[in-house]
Amino acid sequence: MMAFATPFYATWAQSAPPPEGDNDFGGKHPKQEQRFEAHKQAILKHMNEHLAEIQQHIACVQAATNPESLRACMPEHVGSSRPPKDN
Repeated sequence: MMAFATPFYATWAQSAPPPEGDNDFGGKHPKQEQRFEAHKQAILKHMNEHLAEIQQHIACVQAATNPESLRACMPEHVGSSRPPKDN
């Protein structure tokens, strides 16, 4: 699904993982663990917000009873080069 291909994810995917054995005892630094958890939580928050948006659109489409109400469910495409259809 290309909807998740945002600059946030692209940056995250390109970053190299931290090297293992960063401290004298062969484990990760607590700050690295905190950064990892914070990063993971930020990703999950973004994904859950996007999922909630999609679920709202699904509910709208399911409740549509005619073409006009279905059209009202569709998000506006900002910057779309196609003019809206007139039926």
